[in-house]
Amino acid sequence: AKERAHDLRKELRILLVHGLLHLLDYDHELSEEAEELMKREEERILRKLQWTSDGGLITKATAGDDGADSSEKEGKTKGIKLVAFDMDGTLLNSDVLVSAKNREALEECERRGVPVILATGKARTSALLACEKSGLGHMFSSASPGIFIQGLLVHGPGGKVLSQTYLPKEVVERAFSYAEEAQIACCGFLGDRNVTLAAHPRLDELHERYFEPASYVADSLEEILAQDVYKILFYGDDEAVINGSVKPYWEENLVEGAKITRAIPEMLELVPAGTSKATGLAKLLREYSVTPEEMMAVGDGDNDLEMLQLAGLGVAVANATSGLKEVADAMVSSNDDNGAAEALWKFVLKDE
Repeated sequence: AKERAHDLRKELRILLVHGLLHLLDYDHELSEEAEELMKREEERILRKLQWTSDGGLITKATAGDDGADSSEKEGKTKGIKLVAFDMDGTLLNSDVLVSAKNREALEECERRGVPVILATGKARTSALLACEKSGLGHMFSSASPGIFIQGLLVHGPGGKVLSQTYLPKEVVERAFSYAEEAQIACCGFLGDRNVTLAAHPRLDELHERYFEPASYVADSLEEILAQDVYKILFYGDDEAVINGSVKPYWEENLVEGAKITRAIPEMLELVPAGTSKATGLAKLLREYSVTPEEMMAVGDGDNDLEMLQLAGLGVAVANATSGLKEVADAMVSSNDDNGAAEALWKFVLKDE
């Protein structure tokens, strides 16, 4: 406390937040991206609790230019050089398409040279198909960068693969065994296709409505385990199925090396621990020489939390979860009311 020129209570509060974040699988020693993510989360919690606006332990340890008051993030709308959009529930409307107004705003970004990155839980093929069906195939193609499958697959400029992260085999095995016992739709994301042990109407809907890759039925669990699986997705008949049984089960029986995430109320996903859209974006930002402070991120779900926390300006659409609204710097209209276009015109394309 003396070294940092504040009282003992403030030091204890900073240490408490730092320690709790470690218990929640944040680890600033893993990489520069992980350090930046944990640093921002420390700052957000300490500021929200009104304990300090001077930053957390990581900020203090790396004091200097990076130790500037993080409260400057509040209301920051200038200098946005890159925009990251979630898709389902954010950029896409309830018809799983990009509206005409959203498309016009995206095309204006292209004309002005502002990169727009898709940061989605979707497989790459399904994300690009949704864009093609929305008349945006010229902006988002196989040569485009993007964050896919919840940040587990990252493509850089020109479409080159920057990183791929897979679930531990033990997690995959446990997930399919659980799905068989619980009689719930379950598939594993392999990239350009999905795999399952049993056909299910919900998996057909996943393909037909959300454009996700079709799920082929494997002959055995061993066949699935012989492949690299990015993530597992459970699809319930309604939200009550997920909230009532699937989510509680995995909260109590989560296998080491995995974490739970959720993009759509009727679905629950298992992804590798320590990953998120934010970790993927941090890698991609370096390719553009853009800092997190120069990025705007827009989302609607709890799987967008880390992404909005990383961004200099985090924006939530009106239909976002309460948790996401809490961390957002700004709010816009819903995905069915062209919230994406509103965010672009209000914060990026506005006349200076």
